Amino acid sequence: MPRSYSASVASASDLVLDTTPVPVDGPPPYYPEVVAGFEALGFRRVGGLRADLTDAEVEDLVGGYAPGVQADLRRSARIPETVLAAPDASAFLGVDWFYGQPSVRLRSLLVDGRLVETQRAWDRMPDHPLALAPYAARFRLRPEQDRSAPGRVVTLVEGDDPGLLWSAHQEGLARSEETPVVHRTIHQAQALWRQCLVHEMRIQVRAGRLGVRVAWWLRYARWVRPRFEAP
Repeated sequence: MPRSYSASVASASDLVLDTTPVPVDGPPPYYPEVVAGFEALGFRRVGGLRADLTDAEVEDLVGGYAPGVQADLRRSARIPETVLAAPDASAFLGVDWFYGQPSVRLRSLLVDGRLVETQRAWDRMPDHPLALAPYAARFRLRPEQDRSAPGRVVTLVEGDDPGLLWSAHQEGLARSEETPVVHRTIHQAQALWRQCLVHEMRIQVRAGRLGVRVAWWLRYARWVRPRFEAP
């Protein structure tokens, strides 16, 4: 039988920015042309995920960045990531804003607990908090985005072509030689997204670099890679 999604999460979850599900007819999505391209392939919207932050918490995060990026960050905290399910229920797709470029992420949880993930490759390095300015020269574009680890394989694809991204993800599933669980509801996506963030925060805890003001950036950073654990 396929592995079921669990509402419980690891103890590190209190370090993770939580999300609130929103209905399918919620706010208009970021990058509607990307969403429409996947819908043309048979993907179905299941809802959205919005950061569960108070106004004060948003301002605390935004305040750590240069003034020129603060308005976009403030807006992105209030507009949910659009989540779609694949036509064969083998994957979830998330489309969101990421520092002026589309964030496109296909994620499939396999019955053995591994994660297969395909992402649109970043065009450029994201803006970083002012507190990280002394370390900016150390960051490299592809290593920073690639969050592969034991139990989690990430493939990066150049460009916005939905067909290319979906084909690359299907190829990754075929290489895994395992069956995905059924991906259907926004609550299942929420559990999987949360566990991905738990995994990324564990990386930061191991490196001793987690901080409230830089958490937004650090969840994308690549340091020591702990094993991915399924929700």
